[in-house]
Amino acid sequence: GLAIFKCHNMEQLLVAMFNQLLQLRMESYSMSSSSYMMNVFNGEIEDIRTLNLIRSLTEYQSRLTRRSAASSGSGQRAALLSSQVKEVSLSFPACMYNIFRILEKGEKVKHEQRYQFSLFLKDLGMQ
Repeated sequence: GLAIFKCHNMEQLLVAMFNQLLQLRMESYSMSSSSYMMNVFNGEIEDIRTLNLIRSLTEYQSRLTRRSAASSGSGQRAALLSSQVKEVSLSFPACMYNIFRILEKGEKVKHEQRYQFSLFLKDLGMQ
């Protein structure tokens, strides 16, 4: 489906909600001494997948928070350069990331997809 939000602070709202939910969940894991996560943290259980997930979530949260803070300062977004799109694409919504990957391969996309992707990039600060 397609959803269009007319909210200039949507990114900051979603980042704040994600950070709060992640923090609450991690606190609930830390309070439960018998939890699987605590056993992994304490090295009692060796689970590389869980450790990689935690590391990825932490890195993702840091990127989102830095990006949100950079764009919320004066109410204006920081300019997005074409050379930065590939790096920033890792935090795109899945639909926009898929369009980016198709375009990156040199393949064609439908007009509506190009239009939505261009509006998305413009909203991120690309001129």
